[in-house]
Amino acid sequence: MRARLAAAKPGAAGQAKYGAGRLLDIDLAAQMLALMSESDARATAAQLAVGQRAGIISAAEVAILAQAAVLCWQMQAGMRLLSVTDVGQLGQGAMGFLGGQAALEALDTACAAAADVIDGLMRENAHGHG
Repeated sequence: MRARLAAAKPGAAGQAKYGAGRLLDIDLAAQMLALMSESDARATAAQLAVGQRAGIISAAEVAILAQAAVLCWQMQAGMRLLSVTDVGQLGQGAMGFLGGQAALEALDTACAAAADVIDGLMRENAHGHG
């Protein structure tokens, strides 16, 4: 599923929703954790928590995914307020509103870390859990 989504919506720097370690990727990983934990949790944070309680993901990994999700949501909300979909469309004032280049770099760094966590989960659980 990840490969199909990556091919259809590859994402880009500054993008919050699509791409490795970004909102959709984190949501899918959380759903996988809930399924593996046999949980009916629906919210992403709850799904991450049940995965941690089941021993599938560590607290540190949950923190990485949660941090990336928060930064992605902040960027997504800011972009919606500005009515733009591409960071390249932003002027200096709009970039300042979003936190500037440092915010974009923090987002991309957090998402890269989240992608590494998700890649590890996928490798470790490629043939089922337990």
